[in-house]
Amino acid sequence: MAERRELPRVPVEKDCLLSIEGRQVRLRIENLSDKGGLFRIIDEASSSVSAADLGLEATFVLSSTTPTRRYTGEIIRFYYAQGTCHVALRFWKKYQEIPGAEG
Repeated sequence: MAERRELPRVPVEKDCLLSIEGRQVRLRIENLSDKGGLFRIIDEASSSVSAADLGLEATFVLSSTTPTRRYTGEIIRFYYAQGTCHVALRFWKKYQEIPGAEG
């Protein structure tokens, strides 16, 4: 785990939809590394994500890259900081490029 924390993180600050078992939650991607990402829930439905979601698969699309990328990972952390809900994902594999998708 310490190895993941040492990886360079790229600040992103982009909004996206995180899909968790058919639910979609609006998030802001705070930062990404090759192994995971940190997200802040920005919509009113923050109660739609909870500690019960730990270990579940989640996906999101980052359309600000060319080509657009789809990331898949496991929810490994859920916490509140300064009144805001945060979710951390660990990626299982490299992102998937989506050819022809608009960025």
